[in-house]
Amino acid sequence: WDWVVQGLSVPQYMDGNFGYGGDFGPTSGKSDTRFCINGMVSADRIPHPACFEAKHLMQPVSFRLRENTGEIVAIYIDITCLSHCPPFSELAFEWEVFGFENDKRLAYGEFSLKDEDCPYPSMFALPSTDPADKCRTLGLQKAAKACTKLYENGHEYLSLVVSAKLAVEKPWADKGYLIATQSFNADSLSTAFRVQFENLETVEDVTGTLEVVSRNGIVQVVGPSYGSEFDCNKGKLLTLHTGDQNLIVPASGLSHSFYRAATDNDLGGLESMLPVEALKPIAAKIPFSKGVLSYDHQWKGVGLDKLVSKTTLVEIAGDKDELIKDEDFKNESLSQLRITVHEDHLHNNRVRFKTKTIYCYLASGILVDIDVAAQGSFVKNILSLPRVGAKLILSPELNKLTYLGCGPHETYPDRKKGAQLGVYSTTVDDMHVAYMMPCENGGRADVHWASFSGPNGESLRVSYAFPESDMINPEVIEGMDLNAKLPKRKDRPAGYNGAQFSASRYTVPELRKAMHQFELPEVDESSPIHVHFDTAHMGLGGDVSWLPKCKQQYLVGDTGRWRYQLKLEVDQSKPVSLSSLVAHRLKNSFSSSRNNGITRSSSSFFTSN
Repeated sequence: WDWVVQGLSVPQYMDGNFGYGGDFGPTSGKSDTRFCINGMVSADRIPHPACFEAKHLMQPVSFRLRENTGEIVAIYIDITCLSHCPPFSELAFEWEVFGFENDKRLAYGEFSLKDEDCPYPSMFALPSTDPADKCRTLGLQKAAKACTKLYENGHEYLSLVVSAKLAVEKPWADKGYLIATQSFNADSLSTAFRVQFENLETVEDVTGTLEVVSRNGIVQVVGPSYGSEFDCNKGKLLTLHTGDQNLIVPASGLSHSFYRAATDNDLGGLESMLPVEALKPIAAKIPFSKGVLSYDHQWKGVGLDKLVSKTTLVEIAGDKDELIKDEDFKNESLSQLRITVHEDHLHNNRVRFKTKTIYCYLASGILVDIDVAAQGSFVKNILSLPRVGAKLILSPELNKLTYLGCGPHETYPDRKKGAQLGVYSTTVDDMHVAYMMPCENGGRADVHWASFSGPNGESLRVSYAFPESDMINPEVIEGMDLNAKLPKRKDRPAGYNGAQFSASRYTVPELRKAMHQFELPEVDESSPIHVHFDTAHMGLGGDVSWLPKCKQQYLVGDTGRWRYQLKLEVDQSKPVSLSSLVAHRLKNSFSSSRNNGITRSSSSFFTSN
């Protein structure tokens, strides 16, 4: 809504920390609550991630990869301008090619255009019936040849980035300033592509052995590159370590997550925004389905912030899926070990979710298959779930982070147009975005794997996939096509092509409780790292902040069923192998049965019986 967050730093209040809405005495605007702190840059003029989204959506030059016969050797780009576009003679155009194995640029080239090449835009020009008047098409033959050579050299997937930068100094920007950019999948001719994993074994491909010992319900597993302990009495992963270095906080396990720290938009509703205090309790009794109570009020109303998990059944199976019934067994040498954990997630003794989690121990790592089922009609009675995902608590030392997903800045399902899918490196501490009111922050959309590492070479890679047969609606941008039908609410948001990922030293309750950054607990390099991989995560919204108005296509919850997998790998000597051909070849092979253990899917990431 605003250019800048209008928080104030007043020395006599809160030790000079930025404040808002009633922080400066009883007559200082308490009823304003958060309305003055929703700017695109912070009070001390640090750009928020939303700035990058706004810049991209308003960029004066746009690029579109034109569909052709599918031949990699032919790359054509449609270029369209808006009326605030600088003359082409003042712009330098370039193309770059990246792989998805790492963040290194593989090829680069430049090209120039003349002023007369600029198609005068549709923004203020009279409508034209001739499509040629809307854009110009450019053939990038050097880029096509570079991509062809890279494919021949074994690169399975390539990203093409086309950009326009200032070629001259301007009063408002330096030479080299980025004016516009767009990334494309060089082989699939689509900007939305679900990465598939080839090197994560099916059971038929399993090699190597595990040494397994069980005593009193505690299973110890030793693989070629890692060790692990699992408590079958509680259904909890106890340790995952390499040598004497534990990679997860002992006994923290893998937990299921269904709640997020409310954003400003999540808090907007009649129960919190009515100017008359006496009316707020009355408004809070309005049925959720009316769509006037805040998302956060609805989530708390069904207990998503206070769910209690209860293990109901644990089963152990070895090779050939034969159940192991003996509580104690020694020195078993197995190619795989499966531990299946059934859990109920309750609020006030009412089951909200049932989960079935299969931990498949392999020589290469732990493959975790997760099936989630919402119970009853509560999902239909609220406007959206905030998230459905898994959480790990990692050792504090694993602060260095590399991931494949949307970046380099914070992105969410409805705020990722200004990001590019690629490999990025950062740190867990730098993931945190210090919004004036702490909330859900620092997430990355469409993440396919994330690798954490420490100072002594210890590392853990977490990879993610979900069935190709789980249909995801394509995103529709309102106003771009007046004839387009807007997608409705589904189990995952429109355009969801990976996990919504975050890593923070703060917990969700800590972020939710604090109203200012200085109220968050002190954290440092000794604080554990809380990692979320969400197979569904609601958008941020933003049309209005006083009512729950996130777009329907970015809401979560339809059938109330979700299936996804994670793989935890300590040995990363073998890179993640990515291929669109796997997705095409196995597109329809995912079994429709959800409750018969692990089944084969569109990607070899998913194992079979």
